[in-house]
Amino acid sequence: MNGFLYVFFLCVAGVVIPIAIVYWERRNPKIAIRWTIAACVAIALGLFFAAKYYITSPARPYVVFRVLKLSAPLASGNFPTVELQLENISTTNEVMLKFRNLTYYFTPNPDIKTLAYQDSDQEQFRLGPTQKSTAKIPFTNFVITEEQLKAFKERRFFLYFFGIVNYTDESGRTYQLPFCGFYDPDIDGNLSVCNDRIKFK
Repeated sequence: MNGFLYVFFLCVAGVVIPIAIVYWERRNPKIAIRWTIAACVAIALGLFFAAKYYITSPARPYVVFRVLKLSAPLASGNFPTVELQLENISTTNEVMLKFRNLTYYFTPNPDIKTLAYQDSDQEQFRLGPTQKSTAKIPFTNFVITEEQLKAFKERRFFLYFFGIVNYTDESGRTYQLPFCGFYDPDIDGNLSVCNDRIKFK
C-alpha cells in the first residue's frame, strides 16, 4: 500500500505543478498559491510514503534450493517424481511458495539452447524463517516406456525437468526462483543442474 500511495501522490504533484505554473504566468497569485500549496502537499505525502516504502519495508527474503533429485530411479511403466528441498534463509520473513509451469521434456539434441514451459500450477504452502521443506512433484502424465528408459540411460535422448517457484513475502512482493535438472544416470539422485546457457520461454 505504501508503494501505491507514494506513486499516486507524486503523480498528483506532476499534474498540479503545471497548473500552478500557468496561474503564476497569468499573474493570478491568489489561485496560483492554492495550486502551489496543493502541489507541495502532494510532494510531501509522496515523499512520506516513499520513505515508508523504501526504509521501513522489511528486507526481502531469499529462498534457495538445497536438493534437486529424483525420488526414485527411473523405471519403465512408472512416472518420474522430482524431489526439491527448499530453504528460506531469511531470519525474519515467512513466505508463501507456489510452483508454476512444471514441465518435462526430452530431446536427442545434447546441446539444446531453449526450453519451453508448459502451464501448470501446484498447491501453495508456507515456509517460515530459516525453515526447510521438501516438495515432491509427480509427473503423472509421463509414464516411461522400456525404450525411453534405455535411450535415457545410453544418452541417446536427454530428459529435462524444469519449472518456476514463486514465493511471496509478508508485504505482498513476489519473487521467482526457476529450476532445471536433467537426467544423469551416473550420479546419486540422477538429476544434474542444467547448463546456465539454456534459455526458457
